[in-house]
Amino acid sequence: MQECRVRAGHVFQTRLPNIDTKYEGPQADGTHAVSGTATLNGRTQTFKCTFNKNGNKIIQFHADGSAGKPDQPAKP
Repeated sequence: MQECRVRAGHVFQTRLPNIDTKYEGPQADGTHAVSGTATLNGRTQTFKCTFNKNGNKIIQFHADGSAGKPDQPAKP
């Protein structure tokens, strides 16, 4: 879950205390889902990380209608 928080911090350009995550469990395809919220200037934005079957690598990050693969650089 920490990896998902860090990714969201980069994407939303905010500090980790502004981000909450929750493990949603294994999915039907064997991947693992983590959902979260980022609070930015009084607004809340949601996001989701999908981890591989081993649960050790993000294979997709989805926020506000856009998706990104983990090999795409996140903004620092």
